[in-house]
Amino acid sequence: MSFNSAQDCQIDLQLLKEISGKEAMKWNPFSKEKLINTIEKCNNSLTLRPDKLSWRHLKRIIKDITYLNKFINIANMCIDIDHWLSYFKVSITIVISKPNKEFYSFLEAY
Repeated sequence: MSFNSAQDCQIDLQLLKEISGKEAMKWNPFSKEKLINTIEKCNNSLTLRPDKLSWRHLKRIIKDITYLNKFINIANMCIDIDHWLSYFKVSITIVISKPNKEFYSFLEAY
């Protein structure tokens, strides 16, 4: 089922009451080593976001310990106060249709 076919379906919200509540888990703080190791594996030519900041730029920025500490502090503060800037929540998806398809109403056409 795709989003478009489910868009106008009615949902029984009573189903949510059947889900047992669980205690919220505590996030672990960001680790400098894990951040560096993860970013090092990223392709230098790809951009992170619409701001066109590439992985290569971010790798260069975090090589400076001052900037790495600031980056980690911002991430950990977001965790501590349980607030993520809307910038981190935005996801941009670009859908490119395959050429010469007879119908574009199926996921396989994209």
